[in-house]
Amino acid sequence: MDKIEQLYKKHRAAFDVLEPKPALWDHLAQDLAQKPPNTTWWARNSFRLAAVLVVLLGIGFGTKLVLQKPPIGLDYYQISPDIELQTPEGHEIALSDLEGKVVLVEFWASWCNVCSQKNCEELLPVYDTYKEKGFEIYAVSVDEDQRQWVSGIETHKLPWIHVSDLRGLSSPISQQFQVEKTPTTYLLDEKRRIIGKNLSREELEVRLGECYSGN
Repeated sequence: MDKIEQLYKKHRAAFDVLEPKPALWDHLAQDLAQKPPNTTWWARNSFRLAAVLVVLLGIGFGTKLVLQKPPIGLDYYQISPDIELQTPEGHEIALSDLEGKVVLVEFWASWCNVCSQKNCEELLPVYDTYKEKGFEIYAVSVDEDQRQWVSGIETHKLPWIHVSDLRGLSSPISQQFQVEKTPTTYLLDEKRRIIGKNLSREELEVRLGECYSGN
């Protein structure tokens, strides 16, 4: 029973974001919350537990494969290349300056409507939730026009770090990170290792929850 509970706690966040969520999961959550004291419960629910165990192990194995074998871009768990670019005010900020923090590196552009939607609807709420824990966003613009870039930041009130060399997708930085479209994102841990790429809001929140679970 203890091992089942451990698997439940470890994989619950990942399982809860599945749509549609199997009814089996809700049944197990309710049963585990009741902590039945005798073996009768085990006999009555042995098939259910076995089924959920298979699903949990499948999720864990499948997630590991996805994390280790991304379809494109830099490899997971490798150290991210460093970036040192200027802010709109002309100050240089390096990605390595943020080592010790969990950082989302976002390649975006002011003219990209998908970027604007992601920034406003997904990243802003997540940033507000986790910034006090040390989470940071290092946004690399692939704009080529300074005024458009600054206007995009100010219009949407994006409070995180912004840098650019204003060389667009032909920038050596964009090429080094294999950026083919915007937005492209990499999530880095405290040691600048890549632990996520192009995560949805739900996936990002799961990963950040894991990173800050001890805080």
